[in-house]
Amino acid sequence: MTLQTDDDPPRIKQRVAEQKAETDRRNAENGAANDPHHGHPGEFLTADEVCVMIGGRQRPISRATLYRLIKLDIISPPEHPSPGISRWRRGKTRAEIDARAAAQSGGGQ
Repeated sequence: MTLQTDDDPPRIKQRVAEQKAETDRRNAENGAANDPHHGHPGEFLTADEVCVMIGGRQRPISRATLYRLIKLDIISPPEHPSPGISRWRRGKTRAEIDARAAAQSGGGQ
């Protein structure tokens, strides 16, 4: 990829501002404007990010607990995009967490 040098700085700044506005518009449409757990459904998460997603920023679960949840079939096992790399898909993981929360809140009534 080569950098185009024929654009002047104001034009570049305008293009960046337009791209940011478009991203913000899409996020607002999807209800993801201020939700740190929201992102592209196919985006990959690390184990630490999944731990925060499940337990929250103040008290994330431990990695050991994450792998216990996997063993209990509550959370799907990670994908391995490369050898030695474990990642979870954001959308799938969010859906599993939401389904579990709904089952727990509905089961206690």
